[in-house]
Amino acid sequence: MVSSIDSFKSALADVVKNTTLNEKFWALESWKGLWENINQSILEDASKQHALVASIFSKLGNISARNCKSLARVQKKMTEQRAGRENYFKVISDFVAIRVHCEVSEIQSKIDHIREIVLGKNGVLHIRGSSEERQYGFFMDPERTYTDITQYVYVYLKEIGYPLEVQIGHEFASHTFTIDSELRDNPSCGKTDLWNGDFYGDVKSHILDKANGVSPKVSTEQIHEKALKMHENNVPKDLRSILSKI
Repeated sequence: MVSSIDSFKSALADVVKNTTLNEKFWALESWKGLWENINQSILEDASKQHALVASIFSKLGNISARNCKSLARVQKKMTEQRAGRENYFKVISDFVAIRVHCEVSEIQSKIDHIREIVLGKNGVLHIRGSSEERQYGFFMDPERTYTDITQYVYVYLKEIGYPLEVQIGHEFASHTFTIDSELRDNPSCGKTDLWNGDFYGDVKSHILDKANGVSPKVSTEQIHEKALKMHENNVPKDLRSILSKI
């Protein structure tokens, strides 16, 4: 008897084969057709693939895995579809997800390494925001100026069995996004939203200016002052550590 997990993986493999992971197809009904068979067992099986992912992509450096998705969160994503801007792929895109921390200037080489591995295994990948003019997606413009501190690559390898979301970039970005998730799951968790007061924008601007070799418009002093104010003079240790390195 075919298990629900094997059945889902088989159906998913067919969708990937016929659709690819390119974002221009993320609104296709074929992705939505997979939703009804998602259960917690599938999410737990997907989470178990992180050890395999770490082995396959071991040369990427420090890899951190995202926690297992909850069925409640996945179901909420199903309802967060804007009319005319549907993204059905988003619901299943990060059952397996990793973060790779690096300097902005290293993102391109990390993407090249992922591409080499995936194509060598006859897999499929898509770099978010990529085009003929911007082969590395939205984090770098056609003139090779850095425009973002993080980038996403989506991968499908049959041996993993699920789409893999790889977030590559500066540790500050993934730290901010982790807090986003915690606040979304529990608004009373006590975390401070780093988007408040455009703090994220200021830090991002500083990091990008340095990566592009120009004098930062926002100084480290201004960033530290804003961090102290946001956290009432008690900046969490993990954030202090990240800010000390920018």
